[in-house]
Amino acid sequence: MARSSIERLNTLRDEVIRWAVAHHEEELFEGMRCFGARPRNEDELRSALAFSLLAPPPGELALAVRFARQAGRRPRAERYWLSVWERTLFSVMCIRDVEPGSWIEVHDVLIGRRLRIPERMGSLQLKPGNWLAAFHYHEGTRWLFEGAIRPLPQAVAVQAVAAAVAALEAISPGLGVRQARPEQTHQLARPVLLAVKKMTNPRFVNADGHDLLMVTATIGLRWGEVLETLRQWPDTEELETSVGIFGVEPVDYMAAPVVRATFTHEEGAVTLFANSRQRVDAVLRRWEEHTGRLLPVVDEEIETIDSDPEGEELMVDSQRIEVPTGADPGEVARGIQAAHQAQWPDIPIPVLGGLTPRQAALVPARVPVLWALLYGQDTTSSSEAAFSNELGLQLPAIERP
Repeated sequence: MARSSIERLNTLRDEVIRWAVAHHEEELFEGMRCFGARPRNEDELRSALAFSLLAPPPGELALAVRFARQAGRRPRAERYWLSVWERTLFSVMCIRDVEPGSWIEVHDVLIGRRLRIPERMGSLQLKPGNWLAAFHYHEGTRWLFEGAIRPLPQAVAVQAVAAAVAALEAISPGLGVRQARPEQTHQLARPVLLAVKKMTNPRFVNADGHDLLMVTATIGLRWGEVLETLRQWPDTEELETSVGIFGVEPVDYMAAPVVRATFTHEEGAVTLFANSRQRVDAVLRRWEEHTGRLLPVVDEEIETIDSDPEGEELMVDSQRIEVPTGADPGEVARGIQAAHQAQWPDIPIPVLGGLTPRQAALVPARVPVLWALLYGQDTTSSSEAAFSNELGLQLPAIERP
């Protein structure tokens, strides 16, 4: 894009901003808040404003589109940019390749296409595997970024894509993003960044859905007395200095049973640890029901977790990994990870609506989220290709306008 063209765009955008401040000030500022933290410099301020002009609240046209439709007679250069805003699309993209100083190749997982977009500055900073929430449009024989781009942390890409899919389903059930009109795709921008905001400050829970709270209770019994009772419980695993409790009805996390609570004998002290108040209380009740006596708790330490009750739920839990005598713990851990990856296509996943990846591959509305999940796996490019082939997913060829 020539410098003069950028200057004309910025001049016109400034006029739209003044119009928006005069007529839709709160909507403009709410869009900027949705974009992210308070801008620290002029470039960040311009990015937030550019995003807000194209990211409307539910049921509205974008501010830039509303301005374009009432702009009246304009010079040719301005009419060009007004038309660009009307046909600009919003989507969520994973960067697959970069030619520094030249272009970025992206997989637009929402629309289901692969694009090579000219980009000089961004291509010097972004890397394969990075994610973008971006407004883009086609011109002649190429796709271009409009300028309102928000890099996304890889850790929240799945939730960002899921939020876009859910928002489109709310706008028009059964409508795929490829069939959506440009103004309908604009409606996805705010839900995506709100989902990112929620995941940036997540609510941490365990596999039972309890808020995380690290509770360590010191028990007023000898270790032998504790073992005598726990050895009568069928859902325990005894190690040299600890006993893990899986629960009468075990649950899995990352393809292994969750250790709901642990009794430990260390330096003469007996402790009970669990990652939620509910799990500790469940062990106390169970002990009393089994023995007819209260489990004597002489001290309790509680460590809170920085967790946002309004944030997106993020599951964290403990597993028991058994390391055979003489084995390398690292090798055992890698083996468990490999086993999990092998089972992954057939594990139900909440963000897929409870479907397994293999089932979700047959449901078009779930495929964008499935791609985001696939790219989030700790895999090499060859194993990534093996996963997509097994699920019947095919990376699209680079698309030309």
